[in-house]
Amino acid sequence: MEIERAKQILQSSEKITVLYQGEPVWIDMVDENAEKAQVHSESNPDDVKKIPVWDLEEKKRSALTYRGQKKEDPPFCNRYIFRYNPSRAINS
Repeated sequence: MEIERAKQILQSSEKITVLYQGEPVWIDMVDENAEKAQVHSESNPDDVKKIPVWDLEEKKRSALTYRGQKKEDPPFCNRYIFRYNPSRAINS
């Protein structure tokens, strides 16, 4: 992971999953000069480590799905056809 991204995650209000050696961790601090991050394990908050930022990995979100299909699959796009119904039109 790049240092700037680690700092963004640290300042973010949303939960972003970060992995260190496959284990979810929280970033506590980023030291730009040393290119290290202080992290603690989600499962054991007392397990604090200082590690190279480059060893952190952001877990990417999976593609949105609808009934088991990826959003970009063609059947998803063609599944529903909306018809104009004049009785339900909004008059302005």
